[in-house]
Amino acid sequence: MLGVASTGAISRQKSTPWTFIEEDLEEEENEDHHLLLLKESDFTEFFDQFPLNDVFQYILHITDNDYYQVELTSSYSMLRLISFSTCVIRLLGTAFSTLRLQRYKEFNKRIGRCIWLIVQFVADHWLAYKSYQVEQLGLQMNQFPYSVLANELRYTLNRLQLEVDYFILRATRWIMMGHKLGAWQFMADMPYSV
Repeated sequence: MLGVASTGAISRQKSTPWTFIEEDLEEEENEDHHLLLLKESDFTEFFDQFPLNDVFQYILHITDNDYYQVELTSSYSMLRLISFSTCVIRLLGTAFSTLRLQRYKEFNKRIGRCIWLIVQFVADHWLAYKSYQVEQLGLQMNQFPYSVLANELRYTLNRLQLEVDYFILRATRWIMMGHKLGAWQFMADMPYSV
């Protein structure tokens, strides 16, 4: 790069390297930085070590022989499920901003699919719980459901419906953060009508 010195003479200055921008507006990885990054397979193997399926089976009261007992769910445990799922989705969603390079595109799709599965678990459980409370127990949406424990907090079905709606909205926002990484495909099958 040419520069003009204060004496009016032209001097040579050391040029700075160019930064190339991809069509997705991501910075191109330079050679030195490339060696420091983990491979996509490393993230996948690390992610596979977390037994999220087993955790949700425990939370949803699913036994070893896949027997599902929605009648064991209280309004308080339903709210705890939504809170726990929100935390997990927030944790997974940060991968979209942390691992935003094209080299992690398939892993980000896997994260998007996992977020979608968590939303499906919560939505299916909510529909089963609401159906059990309304159709089998005859509860109205503005009434407090029966609780087995006397000191347990109870919430109306309207309040729980509002929490489920906001949960789906939060999950959708996290998936939208991965729009350049192929995660939008999971927004099409989100249970918006729950």
